[in-house]
Amino acid sequence: AEQEMLDLQQKLHNQKTFGEECILWRGEEIGKRSSCIHNTPSSTSLPLITGGETKKYKIPTPSKWINISDIAKSLEKYSQPKVLIRQVGNCINATIDISSGIITQSVYALYPSKDKEYIYALVGVLNSKLFDFFYRIISGDKQMFKRIILENVKLLPYPDMMSPYIPILDKLVKAFFSYE
Repeated sequence: AEQEMLDLQQKLHNQKTFGEECILWRGEEIGKRSSCIHNTPSSTSLPLITGGETKKYKIPTPSKWINISDIAKSLEKYSQPKVLIRQVGNCINATIDISSGIITQSVYALYPSKDKEYIYALVGVLNSKLFDFFYRIISGDKQMFKRIILENVKLLPYPDMMSPYIPILDKLVKAFFSYE
């Protein structure tokens, strides 16, 4: 069994990775109680998505806002449709944001450098039990993990976006979101 795990690790390391194929970043370096977070929107603010609002297959519904002038990271990145991954949890919790939401430090974001057509498929892949298993192998965590590390997400194998199954998965995941 140990040799099989070593063989699997070797195969994983020979694949293209999310780090090679995607733009990945951590959200704004602010806490929940930061003075730049507001309870009501204004003409100069954008929705702020927290880790608690980032749930598997759920469109985030922000309850806080942040002034555009307080955003330190690239607004261009935030304006892209993006996959969100909650940092804290016992498995990978991925969803999608198409609202140009800003994220806090407890959320990671990614979008493909190319192949942006099937971003919903990436949510399905990341939320799979198989990718939880891959994550545990890559991170060396033999128990259920409590925190997702961005550097380990970058090492996950990136799916073959030319596979005939990707458009099907993309369509299924989109449909799943529409039933919310």
